[in-house]
Amino acid sequence: MVSAVSTSKLASTQKITGIIATGGTSVVTAYHSLALFETIGFLATVAALTGAGITKLEIVVATNASGAGLAVAKDSGALLANAVGDQAFLEATVDEIAQLSSVAGVLYSHSALRLTIANAADVVAVTRILASPSYAVDLLTPASVIS
Repeated sequence: MVSAVSTSKLASTQKITGIIATGGTSVVTAYHSLALFETIGFLATVAALTGAGITKLEIVVATNASGAGLAVAKDSGALLANAVGDQAFLEATVDEIAQLSSVAGVLYSHSALRLTIANAADVVAVTRILASPSYAVDLLTPASVIS
């Protein structure tokens, strides 16, 4: 039976957030804590184009929500997302970031996406996906998912 209450669906096992990235050629999304999820992913879609679009994605990690101790955890390499609708995806696991923390000797507790955009006037829509939570959130309604 169809219900507005989510017990084991997408919204109870992932946190999905939309972000508009614009205003520069190197844009960093807001940092989020890695404490409750095992996997992070970012989908970047070219929404408006005046230049050559997205040229690089990087998952960056930091020691706090302000971006202190910034390090690159994953790097897409060179991209050619130069048409409206072109997409690029990059993901990392908390285990990969923990290994990076171990090698660097610091605790990376937050992550974000850094986009390199060819023209500061280009607009990129970013979807941040936090998946495999420490525990699923039960009984979410559409109103609780949106707020």
